[in-house]
Amino acid sequence: MQALRTIIWVMLAVLVVVFAMFNWVPATVRFWPGMVLETKLPVIAIGAFLLGSLPLWLTHRITKWRLSRQLDTSQRELEIYRGKDVSHVSAAAAAKSVDQRPTNLEAPAPAPAPSPTTADRDIVDRP
Repeated sequence: MQALRTIIWVMLAVLVVVFAMFNWVPATVRFWPGMVLETKLPVIAIGAFLLGSLPLWLTHRITKWRLSRQLDTSQRELEIYRGKDVSHVSAAAAAKSVDQRPTNLEAPAPAPAPSPTTADRDIVDRP
């Protein structure tokens, strides 16, 4: 999988270099009167791409961080619930988790199956 990812990144880098070679012309960007930026066209295109992908990348990183924290918390609580020795958990978190344990640990009895109605019997009895 890592080799495939490397191949894709190399192909993308080659495409960016080829694009830059064929479009290496000066471009002028006017932000407002009196502020003008003169640079090459590939720099503007690549900069615009990176600037546009920044919000999605930040959203991805924040979501990944939040979910990893939730997973770590859940795993610690599960270890405490199972009774394992977890030395890295604070005493307050352990007491809180123990207080929230359900008192009845047995599985609930399965509900009885409903008896078939007359409409169901008619459908079943048909040839």
